[in-house]
Amino acid sequence: MPLRLLLVDDHPTNRMLGFKVLERLGYAADVASSGRETLTLLEQRDYDVVFMDVQMPEMDGLETTRELRRRWPDRPLRVIAMTANAMVGDRQACLAAGMNDYLSKPVQLDALVDALRRSRVDTAPAPESPPSVAPNAAPSAVPSALAPAASVLDQRALATLLEMIGGEEASLAELIESFLGEAPALLDALQASLVRGDAEGMRRAAHTLKSSSTDFGALELSALFREIETRARDGADRVPAELVTNAVNAFEPVRAALLARAAAASSAPAPPVP
Repeated sequence: MPLRLLLVDDHPTNRMLGFKVLERLGYAADVASSGRETLTLLEQRDYDVVFMDVQMPEMDGLETTRELRRRWPDRPLRVIAMTANAMVGDRQACLAAGMNDYLSKPVQLDALVDALRRSRVDTAPAPESPPSVAPNAAPSAVPSALAPAASVLDQRALATLLEMIGGEEASLAELIESFLGEAPALLDALQASLVRGDAEGMRRAAHTLKSSSTDFGALELSALFREIETRARDGADRVPAELVTNAVNAFEPVRAALLARAAAASSAPAPPVP
């Protein structure tokens, strides 16, 4: 019987991406959007592996893991942290909370496969290697429809993302649509938190925007959000208003580039069925 997986993340684009990558590897997964929803599902069903986002509001991944270990101390449940943080001590904090493994975002396909292998039980075969997908290297001459994307987005990062989801251009378009639908509310939350002097609100919004920007190859934009997140950890007064304004303004060309890439993805022919 296959591994029973639960994917936990509070942001729709991250859940969609994680679900598509696991599906590409031959796994079905249930999804949860919060720590409390995770605990409810664990009361109802048995899972072998929980992919746990660490940065969630109200009840984060660390607290959720501590609580599930308290409730079910003898349950053979493997919890794998998934976080865009790369701070010294993050891995140790995850293990101390009761997690078994740790994956850094953006998750690499081989690292995910290795984590699934480590989670294998006797009755649950894991794939020996990712399905073979032709690399989606950026062409040397960029078609005119992709010119905005090529100038703003890192094509290697986009190629990696496309490979992660099995080369499905339609799925890439769905992910872009999800991110562009989600980002305005996060940008509004970032600006509102700045006005309120809410350091945690700024840190949380910047963290999510940083992660998604990296996934889609908006590396300069991601760097701005990373700086906001880092400064917000030291207090709201450490985040200059100009920095937030620069990040908000830098989103618009990224948005235009992603819209162009999504349009190109939507019109691309489907890959041949092997």
